[in-house]
Amino acid sequence: MPTLLIRPACVTDAQDIARIHILAWQTAYRGLVPDAYLASMDLQQRCDSWEKLLAASQHPVGVAQSGSSLAGWADFGASRDVSAAPSAGEIYGIYLAPERWRRGIGSQLFAAAIHALAQADFSSASLWVLQDNPVARRFYERMGMSCEDLPCPVTLGGRELQKVRYHMQIAG
Repeated sequence: MPTLLIRPACVTDAQDIARIHILAWQTAYRGLVPDAYLASMDLQQRCDSWEKLLAASQHPVGVAQSGSSLAGWADFGASRDVSAAPSAGEIYGIYLAPERWRRGIGSQLFAAAIHALAQADFSSASLWVLQDNPVARRFYERMGMSCEDLPCPVTLGGRELQKVRYHMQIAG
């Protein structure tokens, strides 16, 4: 198995990031998010969005590269929560290609994101996860995060779901 390299994403990674994003959603959220919504996810539209985000360098995105292919990615930065302190960071998303799940790659991406947030002087990190996603919730709990149990509604594909926030203190 090739060595795993965690590195900053570049614009040329946009298509692979978009592909992983869609495949991970279609696999992880099957039965939770309406099938029609998952089937309608458009690769070119998602790729265009990622190209713009990466070109603008709005916030860091890290990728896990194994050989010549990407295994996953994480994006993170300042917390988007309205009531968050300026020292609060957030992991916006961590997604892996489904065939790369349960190989430690997600743990490495999580650790890299937390390290980068600490280096940027954030003293805490949060993230939002769908309440009915027990696999992701267990993962974040294993990573040391605690659920704040503050459900927040989100509508995906016409279905109202609940997301919950996870939180942890990080060292600078």
